[in-house]
This record gives sequence, C-alpha cells and structure tokens, in this order.
Amino acid sequence: MAIKQVKNPLVIIKLILGYLTFFAPPPMNKYMLLLRGVKFKSIFTTWVGFGSLFDNKYPELIEIGSNVVISSHVKILAHSDPPISLRNFGIKHKTNQTIIYSNVYIGAGSIILPGVKINDFSIIGAGSVVTKDVPSFTIYAGNPAKFIKKIKQ
Repeated sequence: MAIKQVKNPLVIIKLILGYLTFFAPPPMNKYMLLLRGVKFKSIFTTWVGFGSLFDNKYPELIEIGSNVVISSHVKILAHSDPPISLRNFGIKHKTNQTIIYSNVYIGAGSIILPGVKINDFSIIGAGSVVTKDVPSFTIYAGNPAKFIKKIKQ
C-alpha cells in the first residue's frame, strides 16, 4: 500500500497547528486559530473556550463575528468526508462555509455542522448539534438543535 505524500508543507503546518490549538488555553487559542485562517470580525471581543475544535482541513471557511462566546469543547466544522465505502451508497463529501455572526453564545459541547449560519443575537444550548441555519434573536438547543424560543428585542 502506497503512502500519499503531501506536496505542500503548509498543509502539514496547518494540521499541526490545529492540534496544538485544541490544547492551547484561552485566549491564546483564538490567535492560533487566526494563524490557521479562521476569519474573525473582531478577535478582541471573541472568546473561544478550552478544547474547542475548528475544522482541521478547511479552517479558512469559518467566519466568526464580533462579541461571540464559544464555550469549551465546541466543534465547528466546514467539511464532512465520509469513507469511500459510504460514498458508494450516495453519501457525499460536503465542504461549505460556516458563519457565526455577531452577538452569539454557543454552549459547551455543541457541534456546528458544515454550511450552517448562526445569525446575530442567537443562543445555542449546551450539547446541541446545529444542522440548519439559526435565525436572529432565537434560542436553539437539542440534537438536532430545534427552536426553543424567541429573544425579546
């Protein structure tokens, strides 16, 4: 079996930096995410909790607004890559931009799937799996995340 060689050393550096970011304490982790390509509207008003994982393959497809709190052990994904055996059954590779707009709180242990947009002034409950876009001024929670209530403006 042949081992696939990586032609671009930046890919390896980005991957290693991704693993180091996972173990980096706040606030150092968000600066490492910035180096990996995650786009921050205002890095100074964003909090990323310990053990949070931002897509290791495509971190540049993740955008974070200002005044965002991402609690510990949150996973934000920009791609899914099923094995070839499942692709034969029609399950496809997906790569999409994931956007978290401003004034958002994401509870501990939540998972944000590829292509999801979490709009302004939204709250995601702890342990939620967000599979669809979240409208502004709402609270979503659960697996899969469902509408809980509207936030008064």
